Amino acid sequence: MSIGAALGAAMSGLAATSRQAAAVSSNIANAMTEGYGRREVALSVAPVGGGVRVEAERRIVDQALLADQRQARAGAAAAQTTADFHAGITAAIGTSGDGRGLTDAIAGLESALIAASARPESGAALAGVLDAAQTVTGAFATASDAVRAARQGADRNIAGQVDRLNTALGQVEQLNREILRLSSAGQPASAQMDQRQKVIDGIAEIIPLRQIDRPFGQVVLYTESGVMLLEARAARIEFTATPVIDAAMTQDNGALSGLAVNGRPVATATLAGGSLGADLEIRDSLAPEAQDWLDALAADLAGRLSAPAADPTLAPGAPGLLTDAGAGLGAPPAPGLAGRLRLNALADPAAGGALWRLRDGLGATSPGPPGDATGLLKLADALGHSQPTPPGAAATGARTLATHAADLASALAGRALAAERQGAHTAGRLEALGEAAAQDAIDTDTELQTLLLIERAYAANARVIRAADEMLQQLLRI
Repeated sequence: MSIGAALGAAMSGLAATSRQAAAVSSNIANAMTEGYGRREVALSVAPVGGGVRVEAERRIVDQALLADQRQARAGAAAAQTTADFHAGITAAIGTSGDGRGLTDAIAGLESALIAASARPESGAALAGVLDAAQTVTGAFATASDAVRAARQGADRNIAGQVDRLNTALGQVEQLNREILRLSSAGQPASAQMDQRQKVIDGIAEIIPLRQIDRPFGQVVLYTESGVMLLEARAARIEFTATPVIDAAMTQDNGALSGLAVNGRPVATATLAGGSLGADLEIRDSLAPEAQDWLDALAADLAGRLSAPAADPTLAPGAPGLLTDAGAGLGAPPAPGLAGRLRLNALADPAAGGALWRLRDGLGATSPGPPGDATGLLKLADALGHSQPTPPGAAATGARTLATHAADLASALAGRALAAERQGAHTAGRLEALGEAAAQDAIDTDTELQTLLLIERAYAANARVIRAADEMLQQLLRI
């Protein structure tokens, strides 16, 4: 080997070890940086001159572990969204014994009717029945408002997540182009890949996805059901938020917007699994189901109080003590009855009615004997006897009104408990995968050992250059 060849080989060694030292120092500096992929410089023998050549700077990431983490993030986000919904509805319904829940309000109305039947001549006792009925309508309104607000919030969240998805997919498309440009020019693109991984991790919380690696550092993204999100270009996801949502509005009847990808509608199930799917399920399934349960209980209550056995003075089809916004019950009632339940004005002095109609019947034209408690007892009996629940109820079969209300509260509490358990499970899985990723992360001790080897190699190459220089100086002195 000539002295020139020796110098060339040593210089290539210095360049290679310098590149390795830069990679190791970057690894150590970013040991605690989330989303950072460990750098590793690949070397090979130079085809000419016997030196060393830097092939590429590789970014080392456990793709299988990364995919598991993304699935876990999506599951945890979906479980948390669902658990928050169930917790909010359960709190609005209240629990038996808290003094403010729907079940307690219904029990309070039955108790007020029984108490008034013992003193039918007492105006205070009749006023107590009126107050208890108003408490019931207020409890139904509170619960119905919570369901409506949950649907409205879910629709608003869907719009926000779609905006974030489109922005993030555009960022990944731009980073793909930048990585392609750098890789094609033989320049390192690891920093851009780190940035792209963080953006994709954010997308995965909204929609569970799969990633396929392509040449020159490119990636393709698609959902687990096969909907393409990014290939050469990013897909455009479309959704239109609805300013005001009521119980009768659904996606099926065209009142609510669905999702579309590049102008083509997609089924909700194809995007399930992340926070976006959870919000769609809340808006289109979970909240409407809770509303149906509430409406069935409201229909059961209003129907009992307007039945001929409860108030024989009522004309056919006339509303009873509790009305559908002042009117009688439809068959079946329109969605949202729980929020429209109102006290009959005939029994409300504030609306021009009279308390004695609670005792003598809403259809009575004049007061009856003050001591006759027959009407009050019939109303109390109507609440206490068993009868089949209306369609859409949380439980089927013959129920008293109190049992029906307890079944509804129990069903909602059970859903909330199941969602909480699912949230704890997914959070635990995500934590376990995080620990696995931490164990697979950068080992600074190993990096420092590698740095010592690089230092020795650098010093050895420097000695070769010095020796070659001394030989050249010797030749010049001849």
